[in-house]
Amino acid sequence: MSEPILEITGLSKRFGGLLALAEVNFSVPAGVVKSLIGPNGAGKTTLFNLITGIFPPTTGEVSFQGKAITGRAPHQIARLGISRTFQTVEVFGEMSALENVMVGQHCRSQGSLLGSGLRLPSVRRTERRVTKLAMELLEFVGLADRAGQPASSLPLGEQKTLEIARALATEPGLICLDEPAGGLNEQETRQLSQLIRAILDRGVTVLLVEHDMSLVMSISDEIVVLQYGQKIAEGTPSQIKQDPQVIAAYLGEDADDA
Repeated sequence: MSEPILEITGLSKRFGGLLALAEVNFSVPAGVVKSLIGPNGAGKTTLFNLITGIFPPTTGEVSFQGKAITGRAPHQIARLGISRTFQTVEVFGEMSALENVMVGQHCRSQGSLLGSGLRLPSVRRTERRVTKLAMELLEFVGLADRAGQPASSLPLGEQKTLEIARALATEPGLICLDEPAGGLNEQETRQLSQLIRAILDRGVTVLLVEHDMSLVMSISDEIVVLQYGQKIAEGTPSQIKQDPQVIAAYLGEDADDA
């Protein structure tokens, strides 16, 4: 297995009297799909929020590519190479699909208000580059024919795919996908699985939060299981399926059929 791209060390988060995460430790090797599973309220999305800088941890450290990123702002973390999607779809509804993806390039674009106002050659070059990349990503995720449509007019599955394209536009080394299969039908879930594998082929590591156990077990290289904010298991899909504590806490007695 390759060197870790992400390391979580002793990570805890307290909201008043509620301990949402308690001393969580794990690492994510580069070039894999690593999944976080657990019941609702286990702390999965809280963990994503700590990794991406939305919340500061109460204790512990997050390191990306060997550098501590704890306490950095979300835009700084995005610029370092971590992007994410959200459990509830967050697209700019009145903007076109193409414009939504172009927004993802903001953290990679250089420019000034004066330069934009004067339409300097460097600004025009940047706009052409950003537009070209956005179209390439729409093609990559299968939404090229939706480029000019308002994001709000797209069905849920395509909005989720658009959000993934926008996250890829930040040019990440690690993408955190928060329940991307939520609300999708069987065919859309199969397409999502193919897209995740294609993302890996682009050299982007995937950290996945997902409730669809069939998807998790089929696509993950490694799995971390959370319960009540604590890590109770970690291993390959086959190891997780056979872990008695996991079966009792989450997967259920029919886990072998998942």
